[in-house]
Amino acid sequence: MTGKIMELHEGDPNRIRSYQNVGFSLGKVLEPFSTLSDADLLRLQGVGKGLLSAIREIENTGTLQELQDLLAQTPEGLLDLFKIKGLGVKKIKVLWKELGLDNLNDLQIACENGSIATVKGFGTKTQESILASLAFLQSQAGKLRMNKGHELAQDILDALRPTFPSIQVVGEVVQGDETIQLIQCVIPTEDRTPLVIAHPLFSADEAACAPFTWRGGVNSHQVQVEIQKVSLQESVGKIMALNSKVPHLQKKIEGQSLQEILYKQPHLTSEESYYQALGSAWIAPEMREGRNEFEWAKTNSPTDLVTWESLKGALHNHSTYSDGRHSLQEMASFAESLGWEYFGIADHSQTAAYANGLPAERVMQQWEEIDHWNAQAGKIRILKSIESDILVDGSLDYPDEILMGFDYVVASVHQTL
Repeated sequence: MTGKIMELHEGDPNRIRSYQNVGFSLGKVLEPFSTLSDADLLRLQGVGKGLLSAIREIENTGTLQELQDLLAQTPEGLLDLFKIKGLGVKKIKVLWKELGLDNLNDLQIACENGSIATVKGFGTKTQESILASLAFLQSQAGKLRMNKGHELAQDILDALRPTFPSIQVVGEVVQGDETIQLIQCVIPTEDRTPLVIAHPLFSADEAACAPFTWRGGVNSHQVQVEIQKVSLQESVGKIMALNSKVPHLQKKIEGQSLQEILYKQPHLTSEESYYQALGSAWIAPEMREGRNEFEWAKTNSPTDLVTWESLKGALHNHSTYSDGRHSLQEMASFAESLGWEYFGIADHSQTAAYANGLPAERVMQQWEEIDHWNAQAGKIRILKSIESDILVDGSLDYPDEILMGFDYVVASVHQTL
């Protein structure tokens, strides 16, 4: 990011290139920089004495004064433009310097009134692409990927458990949703005093709070957080309802639903009891979506669900041949230690030069290494693949005679939409 911001402010081209080139090398370093000597860092591609000084400054202070000085000269909203697919430094600089656009809202207005299409180097297609990217960003606002949602939920538990030992996460996180819009927690308790969250990580939405329900946010995350006290007597039913999608609760089994049973018998002491009252086996929260889970449960059990141990291999993996962090052999050895049966390598193809994509001769070199590995008895099988760019004419990134040599091909759009 330092290189990009420096380029926005028309800094020294050589220093800009240094920052841009070194990111790839540093991204592959797994050890903390503090454990590496200056000599170790200088051996990394792109690291010279100037960048070594910058690395040590970040390590010792947590920031880079050169970056802070640049940020002080940069409108805060301008950095959000880097989130727009297809907008690089040069185009963002044009939007900022020539049109005075320094935030996403003004960019959207300029697209909607047709101003962007008239700018040299943009045009109607770019304007439409920007609008599509803006719409996507807006649709994702306030959402977290599954793993980030789980991490934030754990942070919430760590912060509040000293005060509320019985607190537990419910809702979308427990159900394993791919994106998390709302992190919910419940506190089963007999304490019926109003719920107060007094912790510096949390900021309340006072208008949305109620005596026993706190709503607000955590740190700078946009995702909504809801925490509520529930009575011990009704806690099982409340938690079960929060850990289920509405269609699951409303599904009728011989004339009644879980929703009706929860209403009539709010004091049952286990989730299994509620399912038994419906004439069904217990169903895991991940499956409570109102599809065919009740039919599935008639002949299957939760132990039949896919687990980590069920996996036999993985097909889309990048090695140091392109932009991965580990060598082919390191990755295959680790996959083998997991008990997998196969491991597919799918590095970037040659058009993806920004990700060190493989020209044909490097493909052949990788195949030779794979063949050598596979010839060894008892080894996990490595499958040959490539993440091939789909080119502007719809073709893939290599001649057919090379494509035919792969076990399979992952076809991807990266730049040309």
